[in-house]
Amino acid sequence: MSYKIGDVSKLLDMSPEAIRFYESENIIKPSRTEESRYRVYETWDIFYLLESLKFRSYDFSIKDIAKILYAEDLDFFLNKLDKKKSRIQEEIQFKSLLSERIDLIKGKLETVDLNVGNFWFEKAPAHRFLIYVKSSGDHYGEIDCSNPLFTKWLKYIPFVEFGLHIPLESWMHQDGTSPIIWSLLLEERYLEHLRIPFDDTTLPLPSHLTLCTVINAGSKGELDYSLLYPAMKFIKEKGWVVNGDIYGKILLRTHINDKYCRYFEIKIPVERA
Repeated sequence: MSYKIGDVSKLLDMSPEAIRFYESENIIKPSRTEESRYRVYETWDIFYLLESLKFRSYDFSIKDIAKILYAEDLDFFLNKLDKKKSRIQEEIQFKSLLSERIDLIKGKLETVDLNVGNFWFEKAPAHRFLIYVKSSGDHYGEIDCSNPLFTKWLKYIPFVEFGLHIPLESWMHQDGTSPIIWSLLLEERYLEHLRIPFDDTTLPLPSHLTLCTVINAGSKGELDYSLLYPAMKFIKEKGWVVNGDIYGKILLRTHINDKYCRYFEIKIPVERA
């Protein structure tokens, strides 16, 4: 049985251009009529196109399909299947972590306004952070993106978050010029799960008991150390002391009742006095 290209196109729901492409890659080899030089496809060509569609469903390249059909052995095919399965498993893990991340962020945002000025204790997981700018109040320095990890980490948003960092020494010696450090912040567990690169320029924040609160830093010019005073008063009254660097994550910039809001979740490492 022989077929014209239009017959093959209709039979397999493939465009004539796609069929010609498979021919150009030597996957199928139709003959041509002597009179008109039209392509003539045999049932054997149909079989090869069907096999090619199966391999394409595994996301194999056209060149790999040609190798499977004409050159390579069984081990080549099995190796390609293993690699495809590995990629799928990585995608499943990524989607699972992303779904978990969305639930976590959604839960925080649903209660963000209620938690302003309230306090709770939490065992915060280990993080790493990458500094990219410093500020005094809302006067910002030049953003430093010279570290190659800066742009690499940005590819992993929303697992990478935008954080502020106040070294304990800066908090203890506030003089109006003590800087706030702005950083990319990442839970350490994601480093392995997502194979995110890091080195000694990404500084550690160890897992620690923290007092948590939410502050609303408002518009530009309204962020200062005084927003942390209620939390520090609470810590002192409860007989705790701060024993580590303070850090926070920006949760949302939004408008509520026509007022601009910048919500930060603040974490303050503490221990019993």
